[in-house]
Amino acid sequence: MNWIDTYVDNYYHWLRENTVIENGKTSDWFLINTPFIGAYNDNLEIYA
Repeated sequence: MNWIDTYVDNYYHWLRENTVIENGKTSDWFLINTPFIGAYNDNLEIYA
């Protein structure tokens, strides 16, 4: 199933290129900005 490995590799490459992780300068929180669109047509952002 080498053909599917190519699709999975391409997807992970796209995901890594379009995901941004930022560190808050004044706090211990990280912002993870994903390329996915939410229900209200906004980007999904995760705070961790």
